[in-house]
Amino acid sequence: MRHARFQIFIVALVFYITIVNYLNRIALSYAILPVEGDLHLTDAQFGFIASGFTIGYFLMTLPSGVLVDKFGSVRIWTLAAAVWSLIVLSISFVTHSYLLFALLILLGIAEGSHFPALLKTIGDWLEPQWRSRALALSLLGVPMASVIGGPLLTSLIATFGWRAMFVILSILSFIWVIIWRLSFAGKHNPHLSSVETPFDPKEKIHWRPLFASSPFRLSCLIYFTFGYLLFFGLVWVPGYLQKMHGVSLQETGYLVIFPWILSGISLLAGGWISDSLYKKTRSLRISRLYPMIGGLLGSSLCFYCLTLTTSLVPALLFLSLALASAFFFNAPIYALNVDLFPKNAATAQGIITCCSSIGGTISSALTGRLVESSGDFQSAMLLASGLALITALTALFSPKPKPL
Repeated sequence: MRHARFQIFIVALVFYITIVNYLNRIALSYAILPVEGDLHLTDAQFGFIASGFTIGYFLMTLPSGVLVDKFGSVRIWTLAAAVWSLIVLSISFVTHSYLLFALLILLGIAEGSHFPALLKTIGDWLEPQWRSRALALSLLGVPMASVIGGPLLTSLIATFGWRAMFVILSILSFIWVIIWRLSFAGKHNPHLSSVETPFDPKEKIHWRPLFASSPFRLSCLIYFTFGYLLFFGLVWVPGYLQKMHGVSLQETGYLVIFPWILSGISLLAGGWISDSLYKKTRSLRISRLYPMIGGLLGSSLCFYCLTLTTSLVPALLFLSLALASAFFFNAPIYALNVDLFPKNAATAQGIITCCSSIGGTISSALTGRLVESSGDFQSAMLLASGLALITALTALFSPKPKPL
């Protein structure tokens, strides 16, 4: 009973820091107008600077997965969160676009270990039958960051300015660092032989089985697409509402609640449905892969429908459904990595998160370029729709996933 309560506490802490982690990522997108005005940036320049985060994220996701597998999630996650807290604090003092770009790269490097550590923690400390649901609850922090962040960040910007907003975000991370480290002091993990996975310099990462696995290569493609769609939502949705529909800063903060609430519900549904299908069928294709295909097809259709409307209400509806469909397969793809590669789950997650960061980098920069050249978001949304459709068809005709 005591261990069960501790597992719930772990999920709660993971949920909290995922919210804070994503508040750090989306904060700049809500401050797009004041930051562009303060630092004298165009849309294309802002898009390029915003891609700095995903560049740093890309550089760190692969090595961070290896570090988490070798040193353990508690140690690496604590150190990473302390570092990104300092970087977020430093952003509040930036006065030049080049410095902001450099700090965003560093922030991406610091936050690169977040999801490998999250997956390793859930895989090590929770029983397998709760895996997809626990991951869904933990990952719920991603859409909830925008639900909370919309009104919170816009209010902070309007009241105190965008610089003070980053100071407050830094404090929220520091609080978690202290609680997280103290919570695991002396704790015994019943699923491991020690308090934390011991470091063994002789232990090898099994690279060949990872890259030889066609389901894993498919996971990389799916997560590339997920990263593209996610960062379109994180970086450009506020700007889309303001530029294309004349929504004010304060109104934007409340309107973006709807797509992210729906995404949170969809994420939980995907986790629960995936686990239920696995219990009934024991088939990774049915329980993990089919939810991914369904989510990709739904997202593709809704992004295409966005190009057919110019009114705010239907645009907000299709935008909400497009993002929610993408989040539907978020938990199943994480669970599939643990199912396929239980010994190197963090390393596998680091690789696919690296693919996600590539997609996010391209999405942030390319969308800015397309918007500036065309004056609207039509071509950017058609590109997102086509990418999701191609990925869904690739997954549909892929071979059956088998654990190694």
